[in-house]
This record gives sequence, C-alpha cells and structure tokens, in this order.
Amino acid sequence: MKPLILSLLSFLFVSQAAVSDEAAVSDSGLTMSEKELSFIVRNWSPAMQSAAASSDADRFELLNKEFASKKVAADATAMPLDPNSDAYWRRHFVIQKALHTFYVQEFLNDLVVPDMRPLAQERYDTQREKYAQVPEKRSSSHILLLCPQGACDPSTREAEAGELLQQLKDGADFEELASSESEDPGGRLQRGKFPRWVAAADREVARPYREALFGLEETGNYSNIVYSQFGLHIIRLDGIQDAHEKSFKEVERTIIQDLAKEYRDLQIRAFDEQYLFTDEVRINGEVMERMFSPYKTLSSAN
Repeated sequence: MKPLILSLLSFLFVSQAAVSDEAAVSDSGLTMSEKELSFIVRNWSPAMQSAAASSDADRFELLNKEFASKKVAADATAMPLDPNSDAYWRRHFVIQKALHTFYVQEFLNDLVVPDMRPLAQERYDTQREKYAQVPEKRSSSHILLLCPQGACDPSTREAEAGELLQQLKDGADFEELASSESEDPGGRLQRGKFPRWVAAADREVARPYREALFGLEETGNYSNIVYSQFGLHIIRLDGIQDAHEKSFKEVERTIIQDLAKEYRDLQIRAFDEQYLFTDEVRINGEVMERMFSPYKTLSSAN
C-alpha cells in the first residue's frame, strides 16, 4: 500500500511541476499558457474534464468557448473609451466590483469558522418552531376541469363538475375517472394524484385547494366543487401526516450550517466595515453642491 501511495504522490508532484508557461493555445495574436489552462480545467465540472480527456471534438468545443471568453475580455480591455463617457465608467465599476468579490472570497478562503456544535443545542432549544416543528401535511388527488381565471366563466362548467362529483358519490372509481376526465395533464397521467404533500400554509399551492383539502375530515372523503384560478377541482383526501417535532440529531447538521453561515456573514460585514471612512476623510463641499443641486430641483418638482 505504501509504495502505491508514494507513486501517486510522486505522480501528482511531477504533474504539478510539469505545468509551465508554455503556450497551450494560440489564436489571433492571443496566447493561453499551460498554467492558465490548467487553472481553467481544474475548475471545470468532472463531466467536462472527462469529456475533454476522452474526445477530441469535445475538447475542441470546450477550449473554443474558453478562448472566446479570453478574446472578449481582451477586446473589452483594449476598447478605446472616452473617460467622460458612461461606457468608460461602466467598465471601470464592473472591474471594481469583480475585484471586491475576489478579495472577499480570498478573505473567506482563509477564514476559520469556529466549532458551532456547542451552540447548536441552544439554537434548537430557542428556535424549535423553525427547526423542529413539522406541520401537518396532507396528500391528495384531484380531478380538474380547466377554466383559467379571466378567460373562462366557471359557471359554464359547473354542470360537468357536478356530474363527475355525483358519479364519485355513486361509487365510480376515482382513478379511472381522473384518467379519463381530468384536464390536468400531469395529474391525468398519474391518475389524479397531486404531486406533493401539502401543508395548510403552503403558498405554492392555490389557497382554495389548500382550504378545501384541510376541510376534509377523513381519508377517502371528497370535497365539493372547488374553484381556483386554474378551474374547477374535485379533491380527494388520500393521507394525513401528523404534525410532529424533529429531534435535535435530525436537525443538528442544518443548525450548524446556519450558524456557520451567520458567522461568515458577520465576518464579511466586519471586513467591509474596515474600509469605511476613517477620521482622515475630507469631503469637498463645492463638488457636493454641484453634484447634488440638480437632484434638489427634481425632488422639489416631485
């Protein structure tokens, strides 16, 4: 085992040492060095790396895109711009913002986040509603007659919906009826099955649907006709997942991740604040007056 590890380490060392400033790609007067390309390839996805290693055509396409980006950057840098033009300052601030992002990221790369595990239990105890409490959720199926809000009068389809509801009450098979009559394309293929468990406060599901679903008392019960922005629904309650609390162990990783993020955010804020004005700041009042006086006029006009 040891000789194998030593061989791998030697290979990696030689591979890194072999990266040079030699031109890897040249075109139209521009050159991409081996070091530059090495950095680019290391940051590709594994799929891209594998494709470039296995296929000359894929490698050519990927290199072409990378080199095109280099050409655009070179042209943008060399673009002759009037220092008084908006374009000049847009380029200036794009570069400034990119450098700010780079510098903050380098700061974060060197930042050591303390062990947040001792704080995790306290966060769990004080914020159980956020981390531990899981609301009641319900699964359902539905038959939908399309009648988009603003483009259709629901009353024109009430008779159809009422007939379907009566068939169900008379013992018709829900899945068969949903497969043949529902106009929800996805739901029809799933024999009416709604694709997710729904909580009472789930805003991604239409409110009338949620209210009707949580108004049903027992699994297997049908709603009356429900009107939403999509049309007319007949809803069946399929299952109930009772409200419960997750244990500390179930959410410990999530809490630690949140605490670590909060720590990093605070450190970034502190990092940025060290670049705010110092006691040495001097602001030219005459320039400020020239700068802002036109805006005073606009403010008065409004």
